[in-house]
Amino acid sequence: MKEIEKEVKSKGKVIGKVKAKQYDTIAEAIKDLTEKGVLGKLNAQVLTDTMNKARKPSEDVMMKLLKKAPPEAQAAIKAILEKHGIKTAE
Repeated sequence: MKEIEKEVKSKGKVIGKVKAKQYDTIAEAIKDLTEKGVLGKLNAQVLTDTMNKARKPSEDVMMKLLKKAPPEAQAAIKAILEKHGIKTAE
């Protein structure tokens, strides 16, 4: 097991740093977190991954619609989409 340090960002700005454990094996994680704890974290990540995959098509559809908008309206539409967490950078 090792400890890693990552920057925490909010709205593109670094607001702090955190340290987190990074396990080398499942057995090591179970020893530290218990089997129930590891299973809970695994299930939470699987759910997050599934939800992120479900969001992807909606972002693709939004980008196709954005490209069809009149050029003078695209900047305003991009700002609204980005405000709601939909990436518009290509």
